Amino acid sequence: MTQKIKKRIGVAVAAAALASVTAASGIASANAPSPAAARHGQVGNQERLHGKVLEELNMRKKPGKSAPVVGLLGKGGNVWVDDRSTGGWYTACGHRDNRWLHANNGWDNTWGWVAATCVRFNY
Repeated sequence: MTQKIKKRIGVAVAAAALASVTAASGIASANAPSPAAARHGQVGNQERLHGKVLEELNMRKKPGKSAPVVGLLGKGGNVWVDDRSTGGWYTACGHRDNRWLHANNGWDNTWGWVAATCVRFNY
């Protein structure tokens, strides 16, 4: 993975952590980036991050566990991720979280939202 992508991942993780702390504290910040700005600033339209699925996952139409299922990812499968969001809470891969990743299953061009805690990125 190039240094450019590694730096973008680091910035994305820091932004997500800051947003999480801000939201948990109940403090709104006028200087916090909007989700759209963070999305376009961290993972460009032409860049996708490659990862592996840690356990079988449903791919959903929207970032939430009540959203319709559009596909399935098998444990150990490859995925390409191009976006991230927060949505409904879930417990998966040993963690409770509300972070979701927009992922492609890699074989029939199906895109859907998956639990972020169940994707390991290849650095």
